[in-house]
Amino acid sequence: MSNRFFRQLTVLMTFAIATAVQAQAPVPAPSPAAPAAPALHVITGFRSAHFGMTEAEVRQAVQHDFPADAAGLRAFDNPTERTRVLAVGLLKLEPGPASAAVSYIFGATSHQLIQVNVVWTTGEQPSEQERAQIAAAGFQLTSYFRELTWEPGHTGSGASRAPGVLTLFTGVDSKNAVVEVRLSGVAVGKAAQPAGPTQLRLAYAAKAGQPDVAPAPKPGSF
Repeated sequence: MSNRFFRQLTVLMTFAIATAVQAQAPVPAPSPAAPAAPALHVITGFRSAHFGMTEAEVRQAVQHDFPADAAGLRAFDNPTERTRVLAVGLLKLEPGPASAAVSYIFGATSHQLIQVNVVWTTGEQPSEQERAQIAAAGFQLTSYFRELTWEPGHTGSGASRAPGVLTLFTGVDSKNAVVEVRLSGVAVGKAAQPAGPTQLRLAYAAKAGQPDVAPAPKPGSF
């Protein structure tokens, strides 16, 4: 056999051995992908009523969300702010202990939904148990919102704005929409229990600090 034949045979054997080694070599496992960061919470409104909706659209949302109470929906205008309000009373709304009132507010210029307030209130002379039930509902809402994902530095809690008023939670999303949980008619710190009802308010606003309401008269206008 010629030297040329042996050279060709050697090349083929070398290729075959290399291929076999590669086939037997363990394939490295892919590195595990880093878990995706949870999406930041976005405040869009309350249930089916979303910011930017018209009055007709919000009426449909109320009918969808609260069919048993929607017949009691009422509309009125706020002459001071020049906003439009739809209000409905609910016989029961968790986590509050009893009935609630929900108001949907439409901007003075946009005529679109800009804010929703949900309010639970005791009677004028509540028992300690009734006050405690309202407060417990407030802490439940606070826990719910704290468990959502917020941008660092965009939440707050525990602020007392006035005697008997305690802001349990405030959260602002990336579009500057805000949610707030506030108790009023409660003893804050070492202060005595205020007289009158205890109220829990859950408020959603489309733009923090930028309400679409009629501007106040400028100083020196009159």
